[in-house]
Amino acid sequence: MGTGILGYLKRKQQLLLLSLFRKEKLVVKKRVLIGIGIVCVLVLAVVSMIVVMRLKEQEANKSVIAKEEAVYLLSQLTEETSVSEGILEIYNPLKNDRGITVKDLETAFSLLQIDWTNGAVFDLDKKKDNYRLTPEEFYLVYDELLLLQPSLGIHRGTYYIFEQQENAWVTNEGNLQPACYEAVEADFTNKIVDLYIKEQSILSYVGESDTGATLHNVWIVGYEDAGVQVFTNGQNYTFSCNVEDEAKKKKETVADIVVANTGVSDIIIKSEVITGKVLGVTKEGIKVEKYGVLPMSSYYRIYKLYGALEEEYTSKLLLGYDKASFVVADGVIEASLLTEKIKATNIRVVLNDSQYTTVLHNIVKLTCDTAFTMTYGEESRDYFAGDEVTLNMDSPWFNFNNPDRVIRFVPKEENGRIQMMSIERSQGFAAYRGTIEVALIGDSLAVINELPIEEYLYGVLPSEMPSYYPMEALKAQAICARGYAYKAVLAGTYAAYGAHLDDSTNSQVYNNGNETEEGIFAVKDTYGMVALCEDKPMNTYFFSTSCGVFSNDGDVWGGEASSYFPDHMGTLKSESVDFSDENAFRSFIKDDSRYEILERDEPYYRWNIVFTTKELSDTINSRLASRIEQTPSMILVQNKSGRFVKSKIETIGTVTDMTVTERGVSGIIKKMVITGTEAVIEVSGQTNVRNLISPKDVVITRQDGSTVENFSSLPSPYYFVEKSGDNFTLYGGGFGHGVGMSQNGAKVLANMDYDAEAIVKYFYKGAELVNIYESIDTKNQ
Repeated sequence: MGTGILGYLKRKQQLLLLSLFRKEKLVVKKRVLIGIGIVCVLVLAVVSMIVVMRLKEQEANKSVIAKEEAVYLLSQLTEETSVSEGILEIYNPLKNDRGITVKDLETAFSLLQIDWTNGAVFDLDKKKDNYRLTPEEFYLVYDELLLLQPSLGIHRGTYYIFEQQENAWVTNEGNLQPACYEAVEADFTNKIVDLYIKEQSILSYVGESDTGATLHNVWIVGYEDAGVQVFTNGQNYTFSCNVEDEAKKKKETVADIVVANTGVSDIIIKSEVITGKVLGVTKEGIKVEKYGVLPMSSYYRIYKLYGALEEEYTSKLLLGYDKASFVVADGVIEASLLTEKIKATNIRVVLNDSQYTTVLHNIVKLTCDTAFTMTYGEESRDYFAGDEVTLNMDSPWFNFNNPDRVIRFVPKEENGRIQMMSIERSQGFAAYRGTIEVALIGDSLAVINELPIEEYLYGVLPSEMPSYYPMEALKAQAICARGYAYKAVLAGTYAAYGAHLDDSTNSQVYNNGNETEEGIFAVKDTYGMVALCEDKPMNTYFFSTSCGVFSNDGDVWGGEASSYFPDHMGTLKSESVDFSDENAFRSFIKDDSRYEILERDEPYYRWNIVFTTKELSDTINSRLASRIEQTPSMILVQNKSGRFVKSKIETIGTVTDMTVTERGVSGIIKKMVITGTEAVIEVSGQTNVRNLISPKDVVITRQDGSTVENFSSLPSPYYFVEKSGDNFTLYGGGFGHGVGMSQNGAKVLANMDYDAEAIVKYFYKGAELVNIYESIDTKNQ
């Protein structure tokens, strides 16, 4: 029994212990669960706080202007590089700066030396140093800064975006290029936006605009249910139209339209139209016969209305065109309307003085071999054959009811020739086909000869190529000269004088020799023929003699090289070439026996000139200032740090060295360094490396031993220099710039039975010959 009681008590004790253990376990478990719950709550609280903080941070980021944008805009408020760079350093891309602060602005103001007197629209003094500006606040500050710096050309404007391209935004104010800071990735095509602009570059996007943008001088095509259809920027656009006034809804007319994001809100029709012959195009405006010079709107447009509606982009091609209508508003030309195809059948040539030094004259004297008429304004006067007329700036006919300030002389008979008694040429006083105009330009006179292109070529052929050359060479010259003339009509280089080209080597020489039967035959037998490449007129450059190598036009005049002017050897096979290495070029000039050069026997194929140090120094110093003035970026002066920079100097002292530092593939000099006792200069471009070193006072010895002198420039830019004692010797080859057709090369090919077409195709790779008067429209210009 004892054992039983003890056993019972033991079991009861065990049960009690087990119960206590279970209770304790439950307590512990409950405590653990409570602890876990507390931890979870704390974790959730922390996570919630982090989320809230990040949301607030994201919201804050949305409400402050990007620091990079703000700093970039501020850096544009100065033209001093050091100041601009100092402002840019305010933004550190390695830091997580999320906006520009008041302190940052104060730093920028200090660098800009701007006294910010708490601007009228935003008081910075009321903000803490670490306060970050919203975009709206910053733009208010920036707009006030622009008022303090108006000369920098930065402005905020409203623009209609026609199209966003990779390198430009096409807008109602022309193409705008994105600048360094690109803050916008969204597409705003067909939207109205506010932008900060500097010199046609987008500095920053401000935002979409609620105001309207004006599209100037658009062509109203018509109206339809969808709205108004306009042609501008070379395309058709349709806008919803909110204009109620039916009187404003005219079609086939020029107008300004105001476009908002909701559609067109106003239309301003421009209905005044005048018609007349274009006598000149200058920066002051277009000279229209009987109207004088009318200024052009900054939104001037040219619309081609015949055939498919198109927009032209140069007013210079209108020169001499007598079928142009002009839309005028308040005396300003807003647009030109072309109603029929421009046919380049006539050409206008401005005549140089007797020495070919200027196209402006003080006195003009002329006569005619037949009776002739002088017309000035609405008046005219008749003269007999042989009568002489003398004009100067004070001649009353320029001002007598004559808004054009032009006096025109016309022979009364078809074959009459007007003879210029104040301009001498190699044949004496030259006589001219067509008409002569004398225009008052400033305080000088310009003389313009207008005549058919084909008759103009009669005067070019004997001036550019000897008439005893083979006929096929003369025909090739006629084709090239015609192409050059046609391109000149389109280029309008001399439009300020009311002309397409001049009569010197600056264009192509005209009427510096009597017409010949051979030359006239060559022109007539190639009537209208020009060389095209990919349906566009080629630049049919030509020159006298090659050095055995032909250059691409990019190396001669800069810019992108044309595909039809590859560098090549002057052989029948036209092998490729690389004489960019100085030693390779020198070896070729000294010994060309490896190649079968076509022009090897021509006198100017090789030449040399010996300058004493004094002669070389004197000729360079006598021309240095004028060449720098004409081409300031192509004659640079070495500064103290060794860099070549733009600088105006009068002399380099005594020449001690001349070194060619860069040649083109053809061997043409692209850059050379001339060292003097007072300055070192870097000379670029074929014109400068020829004209700066004038051989006017020394002789040129050609390869056949003959000598020539009184040359104003070196025969070609294909030469090298050797110094020996007190002398500098230039060894070179060729006569002319070296691109296009060599006239002596054409002669050699003609003597090898090449016809004119084959000669042209040899010199202009890929050329196709067509008749200019039948095959070319302005769309291919």
